[in-house]
Amino acid sequence: MNWFLKMFSSSIGQKVIMALTGLFLCLFLVIHLTGNFQLLLNDSGYQFNTYAKFMTSNPLIKIAGYITYLSILFHAFKGLHLAYKNSQARKRGYRKSSGSATSTWMSRSMGLLGTIILVFIVVHMQQFWYQYKFGKTVESEQFIVYLEQKTGAEKAISMKDLEVMNAQLDSVSAIYQPTEDIAGFEKDPVYLEFKPLLDDLNYSESEKKLKRENLRDLYAVVKASFQEWWIVLLYVVSMAAIAFHLLHGFQSAFQTMGWKHSKYNGLISTVGALFSILIPIGFAAIPLIMYFR
Repeated sequence: MNWFLKMFSSSIGQKVIMALTGLFLCLFLVIHLTGNFQLLLNDSGYQFNTYAKFMTSNPLIKIAGYITYLSILFHAFKGLHLAYKNSQARKRGYRKSSGSATSTWMSRSMGLLGTIILVFIVVHMQQFWYQYKFGKTVESEQFIVYLEQKTGAEKAISMKDLEVMNAQLDSVSAIYQPTEDIAGFEKDPVYLEFKPLLDDLNYSESEKKLKRENLRDLYAVVKASFQEWWIVLLYVVSMAAIAFHLLHGFQSAFQTMGWKHSKYNGLISTVGALFSILIPIGFAAIPLIMYFR
């Protein structure tokens, strides 16, 4: 036990734990992005809300969540502490050469980038996680779950969207009803737009596959937030900070763990660069798409 405490309190030990928590958080980013892509599905938020319910109710996921929270806190505050110590060492002249001559801008800016990311995480958690768990802004929404006739895939539409569709169809129907022009109604663009959905709903009802499900509508909160330009801008800027943070941190973690080898350095650098660019782009794309569509 003493050796573990000594390692944990030593400079090298803390860097090792920083590397391990950083790599664990890289895995978390992949899982989180995969879940967030469900925001872009055309299902009134059903899949995303189902995902949110699962992520906050499954016991194993809860345990993984607590590990993630602890990893974020340790990685953030220990990272800022190390950045502060390095800054103080440079000021006291412990390093003979200047920082710009011996290190990259990204390595010197890890403290700044980490601070931006930490502020973003606090805002992000307050906006969505806290509101979902403890707030009153996340209302319950009823979804109609049905089968797509062609593929047999399960689809869903919220009652809100279903009511909007019915209101539009009623408005169009009122135009053709006085003359009982059924053929004209069935050729109307609004009816043709909704006809596949109507067919699927009727098919599901006839097959007794139609069901209703109540879910807390976190999707609606996210969608409303991503209609605010400044929130979208915050996310894009924060993802840029994460990209720069990862570009240095990914390779640094492998070096700290002693996993870098001349035979694999090129592969590690390539994978690290791709990961550091593609993951933040994926996260930034979601609010941008939801804002402009």
